[in-house]
Amino acid sequence: MVSADVLQRNWNEVQGKLRQRWGQLDEGQLRSFEGTVDELVATIQRSTGESAEAIEHYLDQVAVGTTSRLGKATESARHAVDRMTETGRHYAHSTVESMRDRYTGTQETIRHNPTRSVAAAFGVGIVVGLMVGVAMRSR
Repeated sequence: MVSADVLQRNWNEVQGKLRQRWGQLDEGQLRSFEGTVDELVATIQRSTGESAEAIEHYLDQVAVGTTSRLGKATESARHAVDRMTETGRHYAHSTVESMRDRYTGTQETIRHNPTRSVAAAFGVGIVVGLMVGVAMRSR
């Protein structure tokens, strides 16, 4: 027999299936599932006159259907996360390679033009220092 946990997790879908099968069930009878499976079977049996075995069999079928759809949805979500993770790894690897290439290029430039590199660093330092000084003075 289906477990109460499975019915509780998928109650909205189960409730819809029960109403499709037994239209005479009203909202009050199926508003929420808080009892046991036996209580639910008894409620459906009182309203429909269906046998307990037939109701339990139908609940088992509904539970298997909702559980398999949940499993498929979970599997789809896992695949999506795996694809996103792989894409993230690819971009991270590309970024690291690009930065490594630029770092190597910068090292080569400094080795071939040390005087120009020192002069450029000195100029950047002067400009940044002036900007900080102006910002501090305006306060």
